[in-house]
Amino acid sequence: MGPKCLPRRELRAVNRSGPQVYGAFPALLTLDVAGVRRLIDDDGVVIDVRPIERFAAGHIPGALSIELRPQFASWNLIGSYWIL
Repeated sequence: MGPKCLPRRELRAVNRSGPQVYGAFPALLTLDVAGVRRLIDDDGVVIDVRPIERFAAGHIPGALSIELRPQFASWNLIGSYWIL
């Protein structure tokens, strides 16, 4: 049996206000070139969030361009891998 679904009225309110955040957001790690290479070698994917024009001017080979804008939050699944 799947998860309990919210009634449409409640779902609209949740979509407008966003999810409840539990605790503090974790700190982002600083990655050096070697660290990025290790992650790519372990099947990691680079998501380049710069404006599309800057991505087109030059980017890491194999990187995906998903410009950071309000719709970015809806890009949560690529293939069978979650973006974290």
